[in-house]
Amino acid sequence: MPKASNLLLYLYLIMCACMLLFDLFSVLRRRFSLRAGEARQEQWKRYFNEICARGGNRPDEEEACRYALLRLVPWFLRPAMKGRGDDEVLYFLLRRLNALLEFQGAISWCLDQPSNRYPLIPWVQGKKAVFIRLGERYLNQDSAVRAFYAYLCRRCLLGGPEPEDPITQNMLYLVTDSSLYCRENSLSALYAFGGTEAVAQALVRLSRAGVLHSAKLITDGLLSFHGDRRQLSDVLWEHWEEFLPYYQTAIVNYLRMSDSRFCDRLLLLLKEEEEDRELRLAIVRYYRKNRYEPARETLQKLVRSSPTEGWEFAALAALSLESYPGDDTEKVLKQALSHRNWYVRSNAAEALLNLLARPVSELAPDLLPEVSGTARELGDALRERGWYVSLGRPRRAVAPDAPALKDVLEGEDRFARDILRYRLEAFQRE
Repeated sequence: MPKASNLLLYLYLIMCACMLLFDLFSVLRRRFSLRAGEARQEQWKRYFNEICARGGNRPDEEEACRYALLRLVPWFLRPAMKGRGDDEVLYFLLRRLNALLEFQGAISWCLDQPSNRYPLIPWVQGKKAVFIRLGERYLNQDSAVRAFYAYLCRRCLLGGPEPEDPITQNMLYLVTDSSLYCRENSLSALYAFGGTEAVAQALVRLSRAGVLHSAKLITDGLLSFHGDRRQLSDVLWEHWEEFLPYYQTAIVNYLRMSDSRFCDRLLLLLKEEEEDRELRLAIVRYYRKNRYEPARETLQKLVRSSPTEGWEFAALAALSLESYPGDDTEKVLKQALSHRNWYVRSNAAEALLNLLARPVSELAPDLLPEVSGTARELGDALRERGWYVSLGRPRRAVAPDAPALKDVLEGEDRFARDILRYRLEAFQRE
């Protein structure tokens, strides 16, 4: 019995020793791999610096660049690589994922140097055939590898604006991938390539596949588009019926920030009550940024809408009306101060104050001809006279005897008085 227990103890100690040796070997291997990767990345940097410094235009410069490229090949394979072209050598080097990661780290570092960007981008674009071949290899791997390939294509601007471009075709293939990162990286690449039709086709493919990519990312991506934005807006509108309402909403949010030419077309959609709810709300926001007089009446109707329409329409329309000054707008906003929904009352009060507020610099010449100084000093002088003055820039002020203000503050509706006083206090802290 003691011998059996000793044997088990010895086996346990041997297993512990093996595990310790395995862990030690893994740590050393990982450390060696990291150092080797850093060394290879430095070799890539030297190669890119050689390209940027020499340009590779003369025979001696081409030879120097080729020598720097061959130094990246393991020493025992260099004799076999000497007779091959640069594209073959580059493909041989980048066919391993670790090598592609090292390449990306080095070229990203070099592209961040302003002096290197001009000579390096044309060089890497000249190696486009290599990356097309690499795409055939890496697009069949897992989603993380596909996402990394799309990122590298965007970083090096490898694709063209035409949808028929092979790299662009690869990105269009990836936009319906199940991975969010893969979709976003491929879309970012298409935005960087500057092709309007390619971007529209990407959104059409997402719509047809029923893939709901983040609407916020879509809007931000369209705003980062590197080509002609007006042309992009026109192409997106040409494909309007092919998009899901989800993507139409993201496009309207993009148009709100970039293009005011669609006011008449979007107004027709806003008036159609059977249209998607989120799309119509996005259009209401559009008219806050882009004033369009024919939309005034529709926005006022939405503020007065029945509860079945939804308080969101009334709340957003109230904010949008701050871009449509006039007695009729003030009347609608004063009525909205009595709305049963707090958000509608709050937005109506904010819009009403924005309509009544004027920059201090415009008021000073008439009201304070004897006062000269900074906007802060002029604002303090107006505040001493009872005006409501904001603290932000530019400083704005609201007259205490403004008729619309007095009607509410001296009125009988307690809800209207309270929300307006609350907004006045917030206005003075802005």
